[in-house]
Amino acid sequence: KEIFENEFVTGYQPEQQVFNMSEIYEHPGKIKIHGYPQRYQYYQFNKDNILKWLTIENEEFYDIPDEDDIVMHVRLSDYVTNRWNSPIDYFISVLEKEEYKNAYFVTEDPTNPEIQKLIDFGCILKDNSRFGPVNASVADFVFLKKAKKIIMSPSTFSWWAAFLSEAIVYYPYNVGLWSKNPRINDIDLRV
Repeated sequence: KEIFENEFVTGYQPEQQVFNMSEIYEHPGKIKIHGYPQRYQYYQFNKDNILKWLTIENEEFYDIPDEDDIVMHVRLSDYVTNRWNSPIDYFISVLEKEEYKNAYFVTEDPTNPEIQKLIDFGCILKDNSRFGPVNASVADFVFLKKAKKIIMSPSTFSWWAAFLSEAIVYYPYNVGLWSKNPRINDIDLRV
């Protein structure tokens, strides 16, 4: 691990997972945070700066959804193995209550058999493989971030896309890794 002069490293105690935000805000150097600090209140005062810092090179070359489309991030692979994923029924239940022209989804695991339920419901897999393996993830992120309506998975990828967006966001509650747990209070998927 490389430590820079004037760098502040913080993390969480598994039994607490609490970040001291005062220390972080007041530190004059680089900051590395270890853990899952997905809580809007940590970043809300710096959102404009974060939007400037986290720019995507050539973002205009990636596809964006139409204004009346809804986009889902369906996190599977290791989340299925660890039982952290949102059930496909969660996505469908949100879609049944919403108005939209097209329902797209991005996923890192398009061959997972569960995906067929979304396709049968009329959802469209946004295949960004033409951008190559690394840039396909970037294309997925941009597509999600640019949506006007996002249905999140309980994942960092979804959370940051939603946080950086101007979308109406639907987030899972009490799912797997992100379950409401009084000992783990640094995660709040609401953006």
